[in-house]
Amino acid sequence: MAKRCGDPENRPALSAFAGAGRVCTVLFLAGAFLASAGRRAEAGAVPDASIGLISTAEEKYRTRITFLDDELKAFEKKDYPYKGVSLDGYQDTCRVQDRLFLNARGGSEKDDDSLILALSLPDGTVEEYDPGRVNILSFCVADDCLYTVSNLNWECYADRMSLKDGTQTSVVSTEVILDSAAVSDGMLYSLGYDENYANCLFRVDFEQNQIEKLLTLECQDLPSFLVSYEGRLIYTCDGILWFYEISTGALEEVKLSGKDACHLNVCGDLLYIGYTDLHSDDGDSRVERYDLKKGCVTGSLDYSGPVLQIEPGDTAGQKVWICGYDNVTEYDFSGENGTPVRSVKLAMDGELYPGGFFPAEVG
Repeated sequence: MAKRCGDPENRPALSAFAGAGRVCTVLFLAGAFLASAGRRAEAGAVPDASIGLISTAEEKYRTRITFLDDELKAFEKKDYPYKGVSLDGYQDTCRVQDRLFLNARGGSEKDDDSLILALSLPDGTVEEYDPGRVNILSFCVADDCLYTVSNLNWECYADRMSLKDGTQTSVVSTEVILDSAAVSDGMLYSLGYDENYANCLFRVDFEQNQIEKLLTLECQDLPSFLVSYEGRLIYTCDGILWFYEISTGALEEVKLSGKDACHLNVCGDLLYIGYTDLHSDDGDSRVERYDLKKGCVTGSLDYSGPVLQIEPGDTAGQKVWICGYDNVTEYDFSGENGTPVRSVKLAMDGELYPGGFFPAEVG
């Protein structure tokens, strides 16, 4: 079982990882400067805010962001012409510097492509990036590139688009299905299914135009999240936290405190692990904070209901935001046990349904 820091039999740290300057997100990100590579939606200046709530529609091209102040009171709303902008429990926010990347899923029609939106938090403008795909399931931003994974009619598409000039490279396969994805050292990795429907870990080689199977997973079901940290890929299933060493192919496992662990988010040297059931409207959930340097759990908090998002409020692990179906709550996580500080209820905004939230700043 994953040890708490301070236990005398505590396992050693994963390794003496070097490097700094990691960005907080469920996906491994490197700093990116975004040039104009698509249409721009104007929205006026974004005021100082504590968090932003996303409301969206499935059939109409309409999404609204409501900005809340430090008391979590709404004081500004901005509308955008997109539909299906929702963080549905299988992704957290993707942020690079002062830009928030979101997936506008569009519809199921052939010409209703998914768009990746880059919302500029300082001024509210949006850059659109269109890989030309329907049903984008996962995306990553790294090294001035946008990586997307999508599936349609038993065809799988992995795309890499330059955020500088829009140049796109694609790999298409009818033999595998890709799902959650992560980027490490300029390479795209994804969890998915092979031709025999086995759960696998894949690497997409855009230069060689191929998808390589790296590993058949020892998992009953396909993990929901794949994250990367300093040359390792991390996923969880059946109560086990798995670490895959990219350079050697070595696999390390850590037993967790419960079999319902499914949600992962890396921020700095901290891994947040969500124990939850997304298919239940009630029930208790738990979030653990795991120190990747020390190799142990440093704190936990309880949450009533399913956990849809885990958003660190700072890189030191002192505070964290949790989003469920009914509310968004900030927790003081400075000690071993997280305690709720403030909360806001989620509700329909006219015809728009709650699509998630984002912290305005990560301090």
